Amino acid sequence: MHSDRQNVIPFSRMDRNMNKLLLLLIVFSLAGCSNKAIYDNVQINKRNACIKVPESQYEECIERANISYEEYERGRKEVVGE
Repeated sequence: MHSDRQNVIPFSRMDRNMNKLLLLLIVFSLAGCSNKAIYDNVQINKRNACIKVPESQYEECIERANISYEEYERGRKEVVGE
């Protein structure tokens, strides 16, 4: 008669290494979000928020939300002195 313990596959070293590799891949994937992608998403949220402002402020709100990443980077570099 075989015990149930013999049917259990132990958590091998290879399994642990695969889990570590998977975790590293997830971390690097999340870190791979570029500054531009983050900026673009923030700008989309700003444009969506412009819908809620009074009509008299809408155009100005959209203009601020439509600043390109390149324009933003130039301005940021001027401020920080790069």
